[in-house]
Amino acid sequence: MLESTWFWTLFLFFALHFILELGLDFLTLRRLSPQLPPEFEGFCPPERYAAMQAYTRDRVRFGQVEDTFDFLLLAVFWLAGGFSLLDRHLAHFFAHPILDGWLLAGFLGLLLGYLLAIIVFVRRSRP
Repeated sequence: MLESTWFWTLFLFFALHFILELGLDFLTLRRLSPQLPPEFEGFCPPERYAAMQAYTRDRVRFGQVEDTFDFLLLAVFWLAGGFSLLDRHLAHFFAHPILDGWLLAGFLGLLLGYLLAIIVFVRRSRP
């Protein structure tokens, strides 16, 4: 029972974090305006300010796509039993639980890094 409680507590924490990030991004996008505020007049040309706002809008939208992909990947891996499967396969390398945890975290980091590198490569190779 305790393992199930920890499982759903942690999963709920990650889901709430994802929802909070999307909410904050929504608030950021809502506050963007191409109009130069009076406080910036004389310091920043209106064209440059509009370009900065467009860059911020694109960066936030890409971040939303990235966050959604990361959360869905985590949810599928987690709910499909990926962590327990990976733990069972890596547990025989070390007898100490802390070393097993480090190995698991390192393997997941490498796996995620390779997956992101493949995605970036595929996106850049498109015409």
